[in-house]
Amino acid sequence: MKKAVIYARVSTDQATQKETPISSQISECFKYAENKGFTVVQVFTDEGISGTTDKRPAFQQMLDYIQNNDIQAIITFDTSRLFRNIKHKMNYKELFDKLGVEIHYASNPFLSGNPNNDEERLARFWAEGGAMLFDAWYPIFCSVHIKRGNRENAKQGFWNGRPLPIGYKTVKVKYGNTTKSKIIKAEEEAHIYFRILSLFKQGFGTKEIAKRLNEEGLTNRGKPWKYQSILKLLKNELYKGVLYGGGEKFQHEHLRYISDEEFEEIQQELSKRIKHSRGKMKSNLYFIGILKCGRCGSAMVTETAKGNRYHYYVCSKRRKHNQCDQKRLPADKVDNYLLDIVLNKILNEKVLLQIKKAIEEEINTHIKQIKQERESIKKAIQAIDTKLNNILKAIENGLIDFNDDEIIERRRQLKEEKKNLESKLKILEHQANKNWVEINIDLQEFKNIIIDYYKTGNAKQIRRQLEKLIDYIEYDNDEFRIFYNLDMFKFAQPFLLVEAGGIEPPSENGRCSGFLQA
Repeated sequence: MKKAVIYARVSTDQATQKETPISSQISECFKYAENKGFTVVQVFTDEGISGTTDKRPAFQQMLDYIQNNDIQAIITFDTSRLFRNIKHKMNYKELFDKLGVEIHYASNPFLSGNPNNDEERLARFWAEGGAMLFDAWYPIFCSVHIKRGNRENAKQGFWNGRPLPIGYKTVKVKYGNTTKSKIIKAEEEAHIYFRILSLFKQGFGTKEIAKRLNEEGLTNRGKPWKYQSILKLLKNELYKGVLYGGGEKFQHEHLRYISDEEFEEIQQELSKRIKHSRGKMKSNLYFIGILKCGRCGSAMVTETAKGNRYHYYVCSKRRKHNQCDQKRLPADKVDNYLLDIVLNKILNEKVLLQIKKAIEEEINTHIKQIKQERESIKKAIQAIDTKLNNILKAIENGLIDFNDDEIIERRRQLKEEKKNLESKLKILEHQANKNWVEINIDLQEFKNIIIDYYKTGNAKQIRRQLEKLIDYIEYDNDEFRIFYNLDMFKFAQPFLLVEAGGIEPPSENGRCSGFLQA
């Protein structure tokens, strides 16, 4: 019989109030172990510690234990119990793989153990390593529908829920059978915005502007200004009357404070002032360390031109020693082209269906948890009501003194506890009213969501994902050859593992067809 350990955790933040209790996590893990034929030999628990850090006592004890004992599996309640940090997840997953230790999730069997086929292997990769698909499953799942709602709100000039900058506020208006928040100018705050513009045009930086505003008593709605807030304000297109929603922008002249020309001048001045270091520029590129020169085999590195306005991939031998005649490539164009090829190649219909299935299972588990927590809280509230009633009866019967300090304090504690539970219940009731399961996602739209994330998400995290998918990419003669990781893709046909193509349209002799690399 295979041996397993159980790991359970609750965190420190407000989410703790909504997380599954340690005892429930362990109970579900034991049930899972019994169903799957595992013998649980040890249980590790961390309480009051966030999953964003790996500096957790019980987690570190578990690592030491599995490295020194014959353990085949770690069983945990869901994907976020072990990690809420994608870097940690990827690093430790590699360690577990080397040790031959499988990760099993009691709440989602689909993500547990080893994949059964190639499509599941790819789906698992995106689900576990895609940085957001499960620990933040709701935005991905509902983003199609959220985007539609946000698009309509922006079109009509309604508030989408994000904090409005200084100079704007909302008013309630009737909209059909409901009430919505309409964005209007807050003229009483406008002088603060124009003071910021005045200081900026005088040459003051964002830190100095924030300092001066605070000294003048011009707060950011009661809070002190910070330079980051000033910078966001100067870049906010709402001041020229533009609202964004669902990836589209809509013009509302009644919200305009400055002209398009003045706004553009501000952006140009900001660009001049912001210094782009080479390290920062590298961090925003996707294929550093992956792209190679097809002529000499050297790595393609980066360089900039015209004051860091343009970024290029260039052969390192050409850049350092001028020993290669490979031409340099526009980095942004290369990144967009290669990312499109890789994602469209991998995200086929079977893989998307597997990802969708996994997310739906996660959603159903989440809804089940909500229902269980609601019932648990309702019972706890009833128990408090019973205690309060018992105290009142005791007072009425003369058994205890109403003015006794201990009785007063006990009643206060019970009422406070009931108030907190009622607040939690209200949150859960709101979540329960969301009709997640019935949302029907179009696979193409779902694919576009994932692609959009990879094009706009954290570049460092995305690059780590690409390094797992791709061994290397060669470039020569206006052609790229992509060599995918054969360990990740066990199947070869009809999936072509090497792809040739250039970022420019092919010439008559240009080769753009894929071919199989043995």
